[in-house]
Amino acid sequence: MRKVVSVDIGYGDVKVVFSEGGGLRQEKFPTAIASISSENYSDGTLFKKEISFSFEGQLYSVGDIAKANAIVTTSYEFLYKYSPLVLYYIIEKFNIDYSNTVIGLGLPLSYYTREKIDNMHHRLKKFAVNDISISADVKIFAQGVGCFFDYLFTDNVAITNGIVVDVGYNTIEFIVIQNGKVKKADSRGMIKKGLSMLVVELQKIIQSKYELELTEQETISALTQECITLYGKEISLTEEISKLKRWYADTIIQNLIGMYDDKIKKSDIIILAGGGAYHIKDFLPEKYYNLIYIPTNSEFSNARGFFYIMQNQINSKGQ
Repeated sequence: MRKVVSVDIGYGDVKVVFSEGGGLRQEKFPTAIASISSENYSDGTLFKKEISFSFEGQLYSVGDIAKANAIVTTSYEFLYKYSPLVLYYIIEKFNIDYSNTVIGLGLPLSYYTREKIDNMHHRLKKFAVNDISISADVKIFAQGVGCFFDYLFTDNVAITNGIVVDVGYNTIEFIVIQNGKVKKADSRGMIKKGLSMLVVELQKIIQSKYELELTEQETISALTQECITLYGKEISLTEEISKLKRWYADTIIQNLIGMYDDKIKKSDIIILAGGGAYHIKDFLPEKYYNLIYIPTNSEFSNARGFFYIMQNQINSKGQ
């Protein structure tokens, strides 16, 4: 039977889901890619041969080691250019036999057009990294829709009317469920309204208050750990981050109300998913408590949903 690998290339982290040992393996690593200059490419430096990747005439590092010099990730152009490199990194890191594998990949709703879907399919159909040619069978899904199917397959509870709020790093997807189905016409994606808004504000605070410039990925780490290290001393950012989270949660709720107030009143559930769910769950208005559902390991919700869709299709066809 064909192996299913589901990939959510978020602008903050890459999430990977695949079956292993009778269960689901869920892995993530930073969406960090940095170019390596030729003088740094030697066995005597940080950028050793075994952790660099030759892609389209340039050497790159990927993941944790690339965080300090990472390319800014908040664009469709980033996804288009570097998705092949990310898929190769996944294949190598998790020792995946891509010859008998179908790969699911998500695109933000704002980019989920026929032109961009076709372009991405063409981009990923055949590519080369480290002079190794890869031919991939890739299925492309709309971000946020995966969260809906994750809920259906995980909880086995039907939804009549509801809304998925998928808070990613760069985007927020609002997926409307009506009469048990996704209503595409009413669903919307918002670019540059994701958790990156909070990260940018935190970057400004750190630079202004501590005269310390952090990269995007370093600021994400500061947000997660709620601290920075300055001259060897740990500095707490708990107070600043709490205020930012409250502001950001209010921003999301106001957008949700502005677009879907009547639908919220008729909803069975609001599925709050994505990595941003962790950061705002404690700052939501009390009147939504009975509606809000946050999936376990919510940052993997899209990838799990894509996995379940593809695995179900394979099982039904007996492939």
